[in-house]
Amino acid sequence: MLTLLFAVMCSMHALAQKGDISPQDAAKVDKAWRAFLGGLQKRDTAQLRSMSLPRIECVPCQDRIQGRLEYRVGLDTFLTHLNSWPPDRWNAIMTRKYWVNTIVTSHTPPGIIDTRKHFLIYELAFVTTEPNVVAPGHEGVSHLFQFIDIDGTLRFYGMATVP
Repeated sequence: MLTLLFAVMCSMHALAQKGDISPQDAAKVDKAWRAFLGGLQKRDTAQLRSMSLPRIECVPCQDRIQGRLEYRVGLDTFLTHLNSWPPDRWNAIMTRKYWVNTIVTSHTPPGIIDTRKHFLIYELAFVTTEPNVVAPGHEGVSHLFQFIDIDGTLRFYGMATVP
């Protein structure tokens, strides 16, 4: 839920326009995304694990853990969720440009021991369903893939959807 609030509060910038991120950061984000996407396409779980946090924030992947809903899930739960996606959603992600949000958070990711007060998250937003496609007046859907900067390395942090 916090991710959605931050997403609404942050301004969105086209990667081509660079927005508030430097060309170096834009290249770093794109390189991390391409490597992550390559791991997804090859179903290379070892590569994806090496690029991801131990627990991934994924609101649409909610899992029941000890009787309560948990949105921080392991990579296997996340991949199971992605494998259930229809082909048109993947097609949108593969063929459309993404937009980049930057989020500064004071939340220390689970499994990371760090004394920093703030972390920088890059959020790549893809419009996966255009407005009015599902039904007249429907606002459409975007999928957000998030990478967090941990000591200069971007690690996969999570995924969210809007709405």
